[in-house]
Amino acid sequence: MIICKKKMLMLVACLMMIACMVIINTMRGKEKKTDYDFMNKKDKWYSWDKRFEEDRPSGVDDEEEVKRIRNGKYIPPRRVVHLDLKGAPPKLSYVAELLPLLSSSGATDLLIEYEDMFPYWGSLQNISATTAYPMQEIAALLQAAKDNNLGVIPLVQTFGHLEFVLKLEQFKNLREEPSYPQSLCPSREEAVNMVRTMVNQIMEIHRDSTHIHIGCDEVYQLGQCRTCVRRLAVENEKSSADAYYQDRFLFLDHVKTVGSFVSKKGKIPLIWDDMLRNMPRSDIQNSGIGSIVEVMVWSYTEDIDRFLGHDTWRMYAKLFRGVWAASAFKGAFGEKEYVPNMYRHVQNHLTWLQVMEREEKEEHLPVKFKGLALTGWSRYDHFAVLCELLPVSIPSLVVNLMVVSLGGLEFAVSRRIHSALKCDNIKVLISLEELRQNPFQWDLTRCNWPGRKAFYLMNTYNIHRTEVDLLFSSAHDKSAWMTSWNVRHSFSSPWRVQEIMRTASYLPGAVKELESQARRVLPRFIEPWSVSEWVEQHTGVLADKLSQLAEIARKLTYRTVWPRRPV
Repeated sequence: MIICKKKMLMLVACLMMIACMVIINTMRGKEKKTDYDFMNKKDKWYSWDKRFEEDRPSGVDDEEEVKRIRNGKYIPPRRVVHLDLKGAPPKLSYVAELLPLLSSSGATDLLIEYEDMFPYWGSLQNISATTAYPMQEIAALLQAAKDNNLGVIPLVQTFGHLEFVLKLEQFKNLREEPSYPQSLCPSREEAVNMVRTMVNQIMEIHRDSTHIHIGCDEVYQLGQCRTCVRRLAVENEKSSADAYYQDRFLFLDHVKTVGSFVSKKGKIPLIWDDMLRNMPRSDIQNSGIGSIVEVMVWSYTEDIDRFLGHDTWRMYAKLFRGVWAASAFKGAFGEKEYVPNMYRHVQNHLTWLQVMEREEKEEHLPVKFKGLALTGWSRYDHFAVLCELLPVSIPSLVVNLMVVSLGGLEFAVSRRIHSALKCDNIKVLISLEELRQNPFQWDLTRCNWPGRKAFYLMNTYNIHRTEVDLLFSSAHDKSAWMTSWNVRHSFSSPWRVQEIMRTASYLPGAVKELESQARRVLPRFIEPWSVSEWVEQHTGVLADKLSQLAEIARKLTYRTVWPRRPV
């Protein structure tokens, strides 16, 4: 009888456990899905397989879905992708390959900054690089952009950042300061004529473009040459008692001159805004440039309001015929960076969406933005070394394009990014939290966008760079046997030195293989001379550090006897 009761109790307990499991599973089915629930293979909708890719198109091509995602959000009217060709200029065949991806990710236009890669002719032929793009390749790129519904805005510097022109013997007399080839003298007629010729040749090839960007940022040398000083003196002699002309007059007059030239050719001139921020509103208004040029306001930080205050926006809204904004998807957080910090770049774009929406809703003098340019700098100026390469930065570009085209980084946007970059089902969705934890997204090697192999190369470089830096710091800075004192006095323990170097004996061979890998992979995207430049500035630096350590080790291990102290 007792045995039967025990069996009954066990049976009841089993039934209760089964009932609890059924209830728990039912409740789980009603729980809210998270960003990572698509990894659950039992759920057909969220599992990442070919059916999902067919049912849920990437990019912004699905109009109904895009309309739902965008509902109630601010979206810049035009989303312009900047191509900076003055550093490791990509092969134009590779750029053409990217255009469908950019278009489907929400881009409407390209902002192409040729610098010396444009094949100028006639009196300007020497300002082009010897490796400038052939004209037929540029024509093919412009046609490819048109085929992908992308407008093209050429950018030609006409004031500051003219190093590629003013560095030459032929044009050094046009510098504002003889020692510095950055800025043009705006008071020399031959300088202005040279700029007109540059702009005219650019416009002749870009006949379908509605806008021409004429630069005019970071004019660091202004009003300092004798010609400009004399010109200001003459203007002040002619002026009334309450007017006094300073170097900003030269800036505004040059912008007006070049802008008017472009405008008379039927194009709308654009300029960067930074030189205007600290100018008196009255000077800008009296110059008349606001009715001629549109201003592109740039800030690449997460704290845009720190650099662009309420009064600046009101001034731009009141004075200029058009206002644009400019963010960055690469080339903004370090002159020698080799992969974008995607978390910081996404923060920059999310902040821009907030600022643009706020300024458009301002009751007094609202800003009616024409669009947002996503800049991607390849060098900080003509003389600087390379920063992030374009193929390595495509994920950052796609992510940020999607953010500004769809109004944020919610789950639906993350899925579209995942699909656009052709990521597998192990790669975690790119959410803001995921970017915060992994800002460089090294696991993007699990994806398959045009440029993945270059990104994989950077991953390998990052690993070896970390190892070399750790070895160098450990041996030279932290070790007590390989310091400058040890080397200077040839006084150390050979065994200790050999033990330090033995831990990284594989590194010289690994760095050499990395260089070989770079020379195999990068020519797919950039020209061989750019590959050599990247190798010299990156793997070459690692090899030099290892050679330096090897020489230190040699000097410290050749002795077999040492002097009595003091040494």
